[in-house]
Amino acid sequence: IHGTRASKHTRAHAHAASQGRFDVRARITRRNEPRDSDAAGCSNHPRSKQGRRMKPWTGGTKGTNVLPRPRAWMKNTHRGCNVARGTVVTKARKAHASATEARPWKTIGKAEMDVSAPPHVEERKAERKKAPHVLVAGGGIGGLCLAIALQNRGVGVTVFERVKEYRPFGGPIQLQSNALGALEAIDPELAQEVIANGVVTGDRINGMLDGKSGEWYFKFDTREPAVKHGLPLTIVINRYTLLDLLTARLEREVLQTGKEVIAYAQKEGVVRAELADGTEVLGDALIACDGIHSKVRAQMKGTGDPPSYSGFTVYTATCDYEPEDVEEVGYQVFLGYNKYFVSSDVGGGQAQWYAFHAEPAGGNDQGCMKQRVAELFEEFCPAVQERIQATVAEDIERRDIFDRIPSMSWVDGNVALLGDAAHAMQPNLGQGGGQAIEDAFVLSQRIAGCDSPTHISRALRSYSYRRMGRAATVAGLSRMASFMTTTYRRYLGENPHGFYEHVPGLLSFWKKIEDLRVPHPGRVIGQIAMMSSMQSVLEYVASGVSLPPEDRTPYCQLPGVAVPRRNIPKTKWMLRGLPGFAK
Repeated sequence: IHGTRASKHTRAHAHAASQGRFDVRARITRRNEPRDSDAAGCSNHPRSKQGRRMKPWTGGTKGTNVLPRPRAWMKNTHRGCNVARGTVVTKARKAHASATEARPWKTIGKAEMDVSAPPHVEERKAERKKAPHVLVAGGGIGGLCLAIALQNRGVGVTVFERVKEYRPFGGPIQLQSNALGALEAIDPELAQEVIANGVVTGDRINGMLDGKSGEWYFKFDTREPAVKHGLPLTIVINRYTLLDLLTARLEREVLQTGKEVIAYAQKEGVVRAELADGTEVLGDALIACDGIHSKVRAQMKGTGDPPSYSGFTVYTATCDYEPEDVEEVGYQVFLGYNKYFVSSDVGGGQAQWYAFHAEPAGGNDQGCMKQRVAELFEEFCPAVQERIQATVAEDIERRDIFDRIPSMSWVDGNVALLGDAAHAMQPNLGQGGGQAIEDAFVLSQRIAGCDSPTHISRALRSYSYRRMGRAATVAGLSRMASFMTTTYRRYLGENPHGFYEHVPGLLSFWKKIEDLRVPHPGRVIGQIAMMSSMQSVLEYVASGVSLPPEDRTPYCQLPGVAVPRRNIPKTKWMLRGLPGFAK
């Protein structure tokens, strides 16, 4: 073969072929693989002895190249079978030779390569065991996306969801560029439906403001990473609408509601899932998508793995409110000491807000929650007060915020964790659902590549190795966002520490310092740090996992074509002033 180092065996073999002493087809193959002519004699070989039946020489191993699968089948100018003259040719061998002649060939260098798959490869495919069947515990965003991804790749899947019927709950959910890109790789038509039903906020100004004054502290440009990586712009969409679109893409019998997986057992590559009603289901793999309080995770990890309380509780609601700058501003984070207020446009003349406050877990509001929120944020600017007052009291929900310390083990045999069951994170970056969708795409890739159920465990480990680092990083960044508010103060002396009142004269001293309106050093340093690094953090989060071109073609919505054109002056994207003191 042109370009291959030739041993003395190779030279002798080539010389014999050129003299017409026997026909030969040279082929590149792995060592020790069975060959069609293993039973044939090769009496014309320079090293053979008359009368002795020998395996035909294949070029040896010394000084030759061995290529990985898929095998490239080579031929010289002769198109006969790889059989020495004088060998009895069976009907099967003749059929193989006939099939060989009919296959297409492609010239590469001085050799010709058969570009079709060899016959026995197709036979092996036909003889494969049945495709694996995957059981999914939990029919949330992660579980449904995984089911759709596996279904589209031809893998059998069954989803068990605890509730009997999906009902409207929670508010809109943010899907950033990384989540939409992964969703497009899973199912392009579904992704387009999701984008069409959402409201684009990624082409507007987003960022953080001082809660009391309402002045900008830092502005995000979420367009830049989307355009750079060819990803859709960030949207917000109603959670129930999203679930409705996901369930509509599933085939019949895939989603089974009113059934909860509470335990599992496995033996010899088969997983037995136990349901709450006492029934058992067998599958080749079990993927836990049942949330932060996952029963599958509890069995896998044991009792020493409780969720971690973030130190914050959140009040949330959607209200009829549309600010004057709605065409320019998407979402805003109003910062305060041990509290922050997040608001986002969700379309239709409505805004969604989250009011975070540092307090012990397990609190219970005896009175009106709207009044409680108004009291907690009474010193905040009018923009916050207007949203609270525009809210119907009965629409406000409260919950404590938990996450999980990153784990380096998501797999137990043929059982794996996904989404919040694997890496529950705080909502500060809006990445809970996005990371679950990324998980679903990567895991479907790995499982679909399995030749048989026996390879499932290896595929699950490969998935966890690919996802653990990124998920842990995003979870850590989400924690840092809330930690920043525990130290945020606009001026020196503002929000004094609790022990000041126990030291005579100290509280009044810091009150005088506050009246001087000296910028707090922590706020100054924080703004400088964000100006120098925040855009890189946003790009890392929004760029998502690497998406193969065969799964998704890079693009970004064009303003004025796919999304409305926002006539936002460039000056409004910038802060004015020195870093640390800019507004």
